[in-house]
Amino acid sequence: MQPFPSLQTDRLLLKEITGDSAQDIFEIYSSAEVVRYYDCDVYQSLQQAMDQLRTWAANCSKDVAIRWGGIRNRQSQNHRHLRFQFLEQTILVFATGI
Repeated sequence: MQPFPSLQTDRLLLKEITGDSAQDIFEIYSSAEVVRYYDCDVYQSLQQAMDQLRTWAANCSKDVAIRWGGIRNRQSQNHRHLRFQFLEQTILVFATGI
């Protein structure tokens, strides 16, 4: 497994979503407005977000998918996420909240 890459421009930082982002993930997935576009139920607990973070980390370590946290600028801690899923050498990109 290679180290998780991070990408940065003047306006955006893409980085690994880690356990310290659990609250941000919970806030995103506990919104009915957001999850209506996903194939999941509204999160009811922070534990669900932590479980999801573990799943994403496992998928990344198996080279199945990579999940990036996007931060609009260096001062903001307002995380949104981008999903890069690899399917037969095709990259599908989904964005939420950016």
